[in-house]
Amino acid sequence: MEENILAIKCIMKTFELVLRLKINYGKSQLMGVGIEDSWKRKMAYRLYCKEGEFPFKYLGIPIGGNHRKLAMWQPLVDTFKKKLASWKGRHLSFGGWITLINSVLSSLPVFMMSAYQIPKEWGALAGLGARWKKCRITLVERRMKPQCGGWGKWGVVVIGL
Repeated sequence: MEENILAIKCIMKTFELVLRLKINYGKSQLMGVGIEDSWKRKMAYRLYCKEGEFPFKYLGIPIGGNHRKLAMWQPLVDTFKKKLASWKGRHLSFGGWITLINSVLSSLPVFMMSAYQIPKEWGALAGLGARWKKCRITLVERRMKPQCGGWGKWGVVVIGL
């Protein structure tokens, strides 16, 4: 065990020296797959870092979870709900609603969808509530050719208006 700890310390120190970057051990987490918790705890203690668990978030994107389950996408659905609820009291015209939804809500899922593809079986991210029946946001696959200005990626389309 001591040899493993020394090897990891040596690798991390070499990383710091070669790239001239400093590792912030206070923010670092040690995670292991298929190793004993006691060994991981000792290793984290000796490396002066925290002991981490899967799934975790990196730059706001969940890592280690099953992206085919709706539970992983629930924070995105909650964000949609919060945005729509805050606009409820505003006196907007129908065109104002469409503009607001297209400009703001279309950018929300882009970051997460850059890492994970939404399963095609879903067809929609349901769960926005019965009061939003008029304005249902559906994530669909829209493949636009690059010559038409698209990237051939997922897009957000507002339907049911």
